Amino acid sequence: MMNSAKSSRKKMMRQIEREVERMFLSEISSYPITIIKDRYNGVYSKGNWLAFNMTVEDLYEKSEGAFDDEDVVCMNFWHNEAQKFIIGKGKTPDEAIVNLCKQRQHLEP
Repeated sequence: MMNSAKSSRKKMMRQIEREVERMFLSEISSYPITIIKDRYNGVYSKGNWLAFNMTVEDLYEKSEGAFDDEDVVCMNFWHNEAQKFIIGKGKTPDEAIVNLCKQRQHLEP
């Protein structure tokens, strides 16, 4: 009986992983994504890895590089300006992308 429950759980986890992978592929192909390791390990951003739905050039231009600047500038960005962006956050790059995809889905009509 115990093996049956473990087997069912493993099967369900594989199905979830496939669904997440499918979601990644459809989301990633629909817009540019920039994934970066947070300079301050999430102290200000609350994520070790960050995923932005724009090119790296656009990210630096639109944020004026503040998301990755010295302490005070970076802290200011994350407390004030970051709300203007859709930013996925996570402990890993994959988690950041999943978080970005979830946020994008909530914003779409």
